[in-house]
Amino acid sequence: HAEGLSPYNPNPDPNPNPSPDANPDPGPDPEPRPKRQLTRVVTNDFMRNHRMLLLNNRDFLRWRYTQVVHFELSHAVEEDAPLPEVVILEPAPFSREVQRENGKWHIPLAPDDGDFLIPSVEESASKHLWARSGNAFGMEDPADPSPSPNPNPNPNPNPNPNP
Repeated sequence: HAEGLSPYNPNPDPNPNPSPDANPDPGPDPEPRPKRQLTRVVTNDFMRNHRMLLLNNRDFLRWRYTQVVHFELSHAVEEDAPLPEVVILEPAPFSREVQRENGKWHIPLAPDDGDFLIPSVEESASKHLWARSGNAFGMEDPADPSPSPNPNPNPNPNPNPNP
């Protein structure tokens, strides 16, 4: 390569060996970088035709339930009418899916109408979650070191092997 050129920077450095006093340290950045914020998508499109291209189906649905913000308009937009009010519908503060973490199951409780959604977003999500230790089916978890509730692996209660 020619002096001062690299394949990553094709423009030559006008001063390849600057003196240490040429660019004094300006000190701390006068404006700190903004904190990284969560990016949301505002749409009423469920992106059904895009989900196969983006992520696997489960990851895409989880992302959609937690990151997509929906909206409602108070009335249709018309040429000579005032603009409608926009209501932003934030995603729920908790997952609607059954989850398992550290040997505990987290199951969203269903209200009377059968939905797994919270009736009011202002309510604490903890009031609508149920946690249970162990396996949901009463079986041992191979990663769980706790002893089995039934130490006898023989399901036959008759101790006599010959009836």
